[in-house]
Amino acid sequence: MTEVISPSSPRAHALTKDENGLPVFVKPEKPARAASTLRPEIQALRAVAVLVVVVYHLWPKTLTGGFVGVDVFFVISGFLITAHLMREADRTGRISLPKFWAKRIRRLLPASLTVLAASAIGVYLLVPQMYWMQFFKEIAASALYVQNWALASSSIDYLAAENVASPVQHFWSLSVEEQFYLAWPILIGLVVLFAQRMSVRARRSLVFVALAVVAAASLYFSVTYTATNPGEAYFATTTRAWEFAAGGLLAVVGTAITASHGVRTLVAYAGWAGIAYAVITYSGQTAFPGSAALLPVLATVAVIWAGDPDSAVSPNKLMGTRPVQFIGGISYSVYLWHWPLIVFATIVFTDVQIATKIAIILASIGLAWLTTVLIENPARDWKGLVRRRPRWTLLAMVVAVLLVAVPTGAASWAMSQQATADTARAATAVASAEECFGASEFAVPEGACDAVEHETLTPQPSFALEDEAEVYDNGCYADLVTPDLNTCVVGDAASEVNVALIGDSHAASWYPAMKAIAEDNDWALSPYMKSSCPMSAATKQDDEADIERSCAAWNDTLAETLTSQQQPLDLVVLAHSAAGDKYGSDSETVEGFRAAWAPLVEQGTQVVVIRDIPQMTAGTNLCIAETSGEDRACDRPENEALVDDLMVEAATDQPGVTVIDMNDFFCRDGSCSPVIGGVVGYRDSHHITATYSATLAPYLNERIEAAVPAVAGTAAPK
Repeated sequence: MTEVISPSSPRAHALTKDENGLPVFVKPEKPARAASTLRPEIQALRAVAVLVVVVYHLWPKTLTGGFVGVDVFFVISGFLITAHLMREADRTGRISLPKFWAKRIRRLLPASLTVLAASAIGVYLLVPQMYWMQFFKEIAASALYVQNWALASSSIDYLAAENVASPVQHFWSLSVEEQFYLAWPILIGLVVLFAQRMSVRARRSLVFVALAVVAAASLYFSVTYTATNPGEAYFATTTRAWEFAAGGLLAVVGTAITASHGVRTLVAYAGWAGIAYAVITYSGQTAFPGSAALLPVLATVAVIWAGDPDSAVSPNKLMGTRPVQFIGGISYSVYLWHWPLIVFATIVFTDVQIATKIAIILASIGLAWLTTVLIENPARDWKGLVRRRPRWTLLAMVVAVLLVAVPTGAASWAMSQQATADTARAATAVASAEECFGASEFAVPEGACDAVEHETLTPQPSFALEDEAEVYDNGCYADLVTPDLNTCVVGDAASEVNVALIGDSHAASWYPAMKAIAEDNDWALSPYMKSSCPMSAATKQDDEADIERSCAAWNDTLAETLTSQQQPLDLVVLAHSAAGDKYGSDSETVEGFRAAWAPLVEQGTQVVVIRDIPQMTAGTNLCIAETSGEDRACDRPENEALVDDLMVEAATDQPGVTVIDMNDFFCRDGSCSPVIGGVVGYRDSHHITATYSATLAPYLNERIEAAVPAVAGTAAPK
């Protein structure tokens, strides 16, 4: 029977013939609704991934491994993007990079830039000024999608350890994704171009090999780098590329691997179980990503491969429900909004209770729905860009990114300039030796400075974090992973008195005072300092193997340098973080210190240990900013602020080793103050400002003279 369809309308009747050959009109069947391109299991994965991340951020002790939700997203992205690219390659034999990037831009950037702009406004309105420089800098980095590298850099910066989490810290994962969207189509496009004359099957095989090589190399790097430097490895794109590649490999070959609905159902359950196990059992102590990421990644691959099996007991009976699919549909925007809301709530309310946490979840979902409906979907299909060449979308992206990155970057830069000016003002104040300024207030009887008023605090609390010793910038200080011993000399390099200041960042805090003493006495001062690595013959214990090895190598070189000099040092001044360094047990730590000092003492060098300073709380400078430190409102009880110092214990009753305690310039009447003589004494909870250190110089000098008169007696007369 021949059928002829009238072209006049899709709803027209069809002209056909009956069994006798006579023409008749019949009403066609109702057209089937176009199948949704959204796979229910992928939407379910998105929903679960974003929910476990949100719960982890709000209740980190409940779902200790909730951070693996990010890895689920990475696999999904790798699968979907690779599948999209391969369909285009199969259809056209090539890949249009501009079209691909234009679609990604319209899909992702409008919502993300909206959240970044809202976060910038929130920072201005809600966040104390002392955090503006860091927060605006991170917003600019997020707008440029390099936030992961900014955080990776901070992870190896010991002095950034107390940075407050910014409202855009979560953009690290979005930065990784955007970098993937930039590089992945180029890689696949080059392979497709090379294999242009091959069959579709051969071309897919070549793409599979290329992705497998990337996956293997990235996984190997992830495992090795996570073992040696987990902080930086966590944020690095190179340690995560294999997760995208895992999804990509499935996209290339997934359809070629078939199985019954029963098998697919079992695989789906196994995949969901793997994700659940990682979410529940992983924690901050898990070396991640590394090999630990294999479980959530392969589990996600299993769920995607299993698809939507036609089984009465399929997990998709639950995962396909409307609420789960709804959350999956707005998951991107939920992820965008939840973290800024958490950070701002923490700043505003300090102690975030369960009611506030529930409100954050509801607000995240509400804002995500509005963003999806009003911004994300309209921008993706906006005809003004869809109908134009991709370069117009790219141009719109550049303009939009700059509208966010330039103002926030400029604000951060302006704050840094203010910090520089504040540092110069502090140096002038120190040089002027004003009455009762800084440590001099505690050098006179209590109450003697009550009549002296300081117009402003020095440095300003907002810039105290930037008031650091110049040793960090002049090449004389080694960071956490640098094993090299940096050799510098300040003061009179030709002096007959040779002094060394040795230790970690707490020793660096004494550098301004020691530099002033060396210059006044015409000493040659050599600073030997390294982050989190005081002088010791014991082995440092750290979660990161690179830091352990680096510290050991640095100490070996230091010992060789100090004992091989033709003219032994006259004086070595030591300081360290009593609360921060681990060298085994207490006894092992003490013996490690003594063993390192012994060769110096044997050659006649005088050793002075400066007892570690009192510790403040993490919110001390915020307290100062709010109260100006008046009435000692931000003081800490002395019995809480002082910590046991094993270096002092090691020095006790050791010939040639003397202890100097400067803590009476921090504490008085059982209370330790972060503001003394109009000077903010602390950069953070346990590093003193360069300004306060400089005001301590004359008093430290007096105690060195008393402790080692033989060295002090050789100083040049003044």
